[in-house]
Amino acid sequence: MTHAYGGSLHIVNADGSGATTVRAAGDGVLTPDWSPDGRRIAFHRSGGGIYVVDVDGRSPATLVEPGAYGQTWTTDGRLVVITPELVGVQSSLLIFDHDGTRRVLARGARGEVQPTPSPNGRLVAYISWSPDSRRLAFFSYGEIWIVDVVGGSSRQLIPGADYPTWSPDGRRLAVVDEQETRPGGRLQMSVQIVGADGSDRHTVLHSGDFVALGTAWSPAARHIAVKIVTGVLPVF
Repeated sequence: MTHAYGGSLHIVNADGSGATTVRAAGDGVLTPDWSPDGRRIAFHRSGGGIYVVDVDGRSPATLVEPGAYGQTWTTDGRLVVITPELVGVQSSLLIFDHDGTRRVLARGARGEVQPTPSPNGRLVAYISWSPDSRRLAFFSYGEIWIVDVVGGSSRQLIPGADYPTWSPDGRRLAVVDEQETRPGGRLQMSVQIVGADGSDRHTVLHSGDFVALGTAWSPAARHIAVKIVTGVLPVF
């Protein structure tokens, strides 16, 4: 496993032994992410920019995209990154193919929620701003979109949801649904499952006094873990 401690990149065995520092990564390392083949690590550097470094540390880290701050790998080893949203400029969802070709997959992606590649690496789910976007505390009302990695065509999956996570077979996604209710000033949330074609959207966990920050499927797709923060958030 990897972790960034004190701005440096470290590799450690699952039992906590054998810790080594990948000095070629330099300082200011954040959110390290292994490539599927285990040979490279992508990371975000404080101050902006996505870098990739070989695990063996023989060469300095390579700057892949200046200013970008969110990255993930497809299962076949292509790197997906999100560029920052600037004044008058929408953020973009980019993909770097195996030969290094840089392509724009979609524009208007939200950077605070990581893009999520499908298990077969052919599709990427991401969050896009809805036309009437509103902010509620630090959450955003958005839309989940799916883009084809090869052809680049995109489609809206569902509105009013965040944190898409693919099921292991790629046929469904778990999402966090957000609904604002004025009485009592509570942020009501639920965890839902929806088909990859947008059908059969249904709730599997109703909100109590918690805020859901993401989900993860079990390998057999029989259970879903939910990352939550308890308490009540006011509505502004």
